Amino acid sequence: MGPMDHTTITIIGPSDWTSSFGKETSNTSFGIRALKKDDHIISVLNPSKYPEKLWSLLFTLSLTDRVLLNVQKIDKDLGETMIAIDLAGIRNGMLHIGEMVDRARFAALIEGTVIAGWEEMDPDPSLLREKLFDLKNEWPMEIPLVVIDQAFPVKGVGTVALGFVTGGSISKHQELFTFPGNKRIQIRSIQIHDKDHNEAPAGARVGLALKNIDHEDLPRGCVLSTKDGGLVKVDSVKIRFTLSPYWKDPIEKGMKLHLWSSLQFLPVTIGEIIEEREIDGKKNITLEAVPESQIWIGPSSRFGLAFLDSKSFRLFAVGETI
Repeated sequence: MGPMDHTTITIIGPSDWTSSFGKETSNTSFGIRALKKDDHIISVLNPSKYPEKLWSLLFTLSLTDRVLLNVQKIDKDLGETMIAIDLAGIRNGMLHIGEMVDRARFAALIEGTVIAGWEEMDPDPSLLREKLFDLKNEWPMEIPLVVIDQAFPVKGVGTVALGFVTGGSISKHQELFTFPGNKRIQIRSIQIHDKDHNEAPAGARVGLALKNIDHEDLPRGCVLSTKDGGLVKVDSVKIRFTLSPYWKDPIEKGMKLHLWSSLQFLPVTIGEIIEEREIDGKKNITLEAVPESQIWIGPSSRFGLAFLDSKSFRLFAVGETI
């Protein structure tokens, strides 16, 4: 098949609204729906396991640079969602404010956040579906990068992995490496929405038949890339975090938290506290984080810190490697 445009969008709102965007094709870490028009495919993600599982929200935000937010009530979950969107820096977005929502109160909540700059949308799915096809993601186009959501064995085929191409493009028979595993693999075949393709560009939701790897060596959150793509596996990482104003507690050596990066979300122990200072009115902290197992990092990796037992908002910091 010829080249196609691929866009990935996250939608957040009531379940009856999110379900009106087409048939669900997957729902493991998050829900995925597919919309197709001519040579354009849109993967519509929604954090279906949220609010019970914070990572469901964070994973969808890591796979897109555009969010559609349908606000029907102001509550703790909305507050946490808005903090996550703001900390993740999702500047491309549209929102709908329901009739039962106090607009003045909502405006006060989003003041100073990225959401304050979003345009309002008509939530009618039939109108929105058409509008979505005019939207494009801003994907990095240089380095091939495939983020794996799940992998499993298929009789007669071997190891199959499902994921998203979030950088560059990949092609059939291409050799790539796993990170953090550092295993050399080959792509036997590429499927996009059940059709065979010789290549897949950034933005595509793909099913890959892989050679030279067992499905157990492809945990959720690992990636496929080239050897010279700048990705490395690490046992610890030094990160400069910007803290949410809602986080009031000190961060100390030995604390047990969770670290988020792409589709990686795992327990982490805080190592050395390197520096604490205020930048542009926001509290910043540079520290060493030691995850419970190896993770991959890249030149543009972003990280989040979460405290899952928080009585208020669980995600409280984002940052980058130093």
